[in-house]
Amino acid sequence: MRWEPGALPVRVTAGRRLGIDLEQVNGDGTWRLPVPARFVIDRQGIIRAVDADPDYTRRSEPARTVEILKELSRATG
Repeated sequence: MRWEPGALPVRVTAGRRLGIDLEQVNGDGTWRLPVPARFVIDRQGIIRAVDADPDYTRRSEPARTVEILKELSRATG
């Protein structure tokens, strides 16, 4: 996730007030935040499922990923 200067969301602006400087933390002058994500990619390199949410507290259950993997395994025999 990346923001351009001048278009910073309230959380980033609040972070600056709290002494959190993403430009300094990242070390490259950017305002980027990692986004937790899970990808299921088949043997041909095709992305079959994605779970990504900027809110790191919301993550899909691992059981869902296992279910997807089982479905792919059945489909490819």
